[in-house]
Amino acid sequence: MGLDHEGLILAFAEVTEGFTSEMETVDTFRFPPGSVLVLDREYNSYAWHKQLTDRGLFWVTRPHKNMLFEVVESYPVKAGSGVISDQIVRLTSVRARKHQLDPIRRVESIDEDTGKRYVFITNQMQWSAKTVAEIYKSRWEIELFFKWIKQNLKIRAFLGHSLNAVAAQVFVALCVYLLMAYLKFVSRSGYSVQTILRLLQMKLFARRSIEQLLHRKQADPPDPQTAFSLRAA
Repeated sequence: MGLDHEGLILAFAEVTEGFTSEMETVDTFRFPPGSVLVLDREYNSYAWHKQLTDRGLFWVTRPHKNMLFEVVESYPVKAGSGVISDQIVRLTSVRARKHQLDPIRRVESIDEDTGKRYVFITNQMQWSAKTVAEIYKSRWEIELFFKWIKQNLKIRAFLGHSLNAVAAQVFVALCVYLLMAYLKFVSRSGYSVQTILRLLQMKLFARRSIEQLLHRKQADPPDPQTAFSLRAA
C-alpha cells in the first residue's frame, strides 16, 4: 500500500496472495518525479533503488543488517542531535558492483523516545541527518493506518478465503476509509476519521444531512432510551 503523507490518504493498494514477495509488485507503482518514498525494509533492493534515483525520485529506508559497504566520506554531526554518524558509502557486495550502483547516504541515529539505535539509507544528499531520521519515523503512520482498518472496519476475519473474496473485502474496507477521509476533508471538520465513522453508525437512520451531523450548532436532543436509563438510575 501507498499512503500519501499529505492528508494521510491511501494513494494505491495492490492485493496479492500471501506468499507473493513485495518486490514482485514494485513495477506497478508509479510516482511523479520529486516524490519522497519512505520504504519498509522488505523493499530493500539496491538495484530498484537505483531505478528510482534514475527516475528523479527520492527514497529513505533501512538497510539489511548484513549490508556490505565502504565509507567514502563522513560528515560532522551536531552534539545532542541524536545523530551518531552521517556518511556517504559505496556498496561493496558482488551484486552491487555488478549493477554499478552510485554511492548512497548512510545515517545512524538514536530515537529520543525509545533510546534504540537505527540506521537509514537514502539517495538524498541535501537534507540534514536529523531530517532523514524524522522522515523515516513518519512511516509509522501506515502502521497506524493498518491498525485503524483492522479495528474499525472489522477486517480481522474474512467472509471468504478465495483470492477474489479476500480482495473484495479488503477493497470495500479501503473504500469505506477513503469515504470517511473524504468527508473529513470536504467538511473541514475537527472530528477524527474514527469519530466520523462512529457518528454515522449511531445516526444511520436519523433524518439529518451529513453536513448537519458534522457541524452541530447545538446539542442533540437526548436519546429517549438514554434519558430513560438516566432517570431509572
